[in-house]
Amino acid sequence: MASLPDPDAKGLWVARVLGITLSATAQGSGAADAALAIREGTVAFAKMQLRWRDAQTRVRGELSRLAVAVLRHPGVQADRRFSQVKAVAAGLPKLVPDFGNQFEDTLNDAINAGGISAPIAKNGLAALDAYRQALAQAPALRELEPFAGTYFKLDMKLFADLDQTLASLQAEFERSSAAATGG
Repeated sequence: MASLPDPDAKGLWVARVLGITLSATAQGSGAADAALAIREGTVAFAKMQLRWRDAQTRVRGELSRLAVAVLRHPGVQADRRFSQVKAVAAGLPKLVPDFGNQFEDTLNDAINAGGISAPIAKNGLAALDAYRQALAQAPALRELEPFAGTYFKLDMKLFADLDQTLASLQAEFERSSAAATGG
């Protein structure tokens, strides 16, 4: 690594690459504040990634739970079309749309850059909008919520869980974007 004689530059480099901050006395208070902001932003972006992955995993798990409940129902087991129902039930977790990785990639870009720039903000918001549109095209998730409750006494939040998570991520990303880009 090239020498970083400027304590401010060294502090920012350490914060961005290693995720730690040097003491304010070693690097100057302005740089310490900037380094702390980078670290907090990086952690916030990583938490956003985890929240989104967790929401998708939860919904797929709920769909698997519904599949098991359907296949265990005595009326379904006695039906002559049980093998067909079994095949359909196995595909329930696949009802979660393939959202791609655009938002996750954007968060990685923000983490690697140490913050959000205007292009990163634009890409992230576009990705979240595309995700919400993809979710809107998955009406079965919305329809299965009351179905699971009515016929199997399962309280499931499939569409609602993903939609609420996306709305929360969008609001958080918009706040971070506005703060970083002055918008």
